[in-house]
Amino acid sequence: MIADYNYFGDVVCFNSSYRYYKDSRPFAPFLGINNHKQMVIFGAALLYDETIESFKWLFQIFIEAMSGRKPKTILAGQDAVIAEAINSILPETTHRICAWHVYQDVLKQLNHLLVGSSSFVNDLSSCFFDHEEEEDFVNAWNALLDMYDLRENEWLYQIFESRDKWAIAYGRHIFYADVTSVLLLENHTGNLKKCLKNDYDVLPFSKYLSKVMNDWNYKEIEANYDMRQHVPELMGDVILLKHARDPYTPKIFELFRQEYETCLNLVVKDSREIGSLYEYKVSLYEQVREYRVTFDPSNETVTCSCMKFEYMGVSCSHALKVLDYRNVRILPSRYILKRWTKDARV
Repeated sequence: MIADYNYFGDVVCFNSSYRYYKDSRPFAPFLGINNHKQMVIFGAALLYDETIESFKWLFQIFIEAMSGRKPKTILAGQDAVIAEAINSILPETTHRICAWHVYQDVLKQLNHLLVGSSSFVNDLSSCFFDHEEEEDFVNAWNALLDMYDLRENEWLYQIFESRDKWAIAYGRHIFYADVTSVLLLENHTGNLKKCLKNDYDVLPFSKYLSKVMNDWNYKEIEANYDMRQHVPELMGDVILLKHARDPYTPKIFELFRQEYETCLNLVVKDSREIGSLYEYKVSLYEQVREYRVTFDPSNETVTCSCMKFEYMGVSCSHALKVLDYRNVRILPSRYILKRWTKDARV
């Protein structure tokens, strides 16, 4: 756990989803993701109670176990007690409400819709996790309210009012490493819930947790083996893709390749000089929405208004379009985060 945290502890999710299961022990793991976008566990606690003092103690002990190194970002549920403890022990760490926890809260509150509609879960999941732009998210939310007659739901209204604290479309200047999408696929605590009942002995639970960790470690070993045996194929002889393929793990390279393929359908609509910088307006062919991309020719720095690199750590299609427009054929090394590379553990 300590080794995993050393390499991938920049983003931590404090998972308090035990609250969603009746008669469950208060089991709270610290989770993250590795360079293959697989779940890793940095630590775990069985809580005695849920007071501010207990949570403060827990976060303090966790950081001490990790040699005092604090994460850049911590995601947690929307709980005032946990938030106060995080702000007290980790004041330098950016604290965000985890969209996955809010999603679980909505599922619990609207449980009656799960019975009445087979499509509700898919529509809710799409609303929460498929929209990176504010306008798209708001439109999807409104469509969900209308589709399931939820306009008068006061609890949902309050959740929406605090959307800037949890929704993926907000806080994009904060690095997330896409943890929420992995949590959606890997319902870790849900898989453990059968061993978390209060009347169960803790020893079988500990053994099962060890088994889960061993299984996750084996998945990483398999991914490392496959990575060395199979090289992703390229669409033609594209220099940018060829150079990106070498450092990235296959999972991250696939994300990068998707961005590159999208950039082929982008157009540069306008450009202007701002001092020593150049600003471009980029959009999909025949689409109205534009993105502002700034390029510094002195050091080949490129930034985009979508801020995908800032929150995900992979260059967006808009930035790649401008790099191509400026005849930059190799992705600058500053845009290849080590945590996403084959050598992340080196």
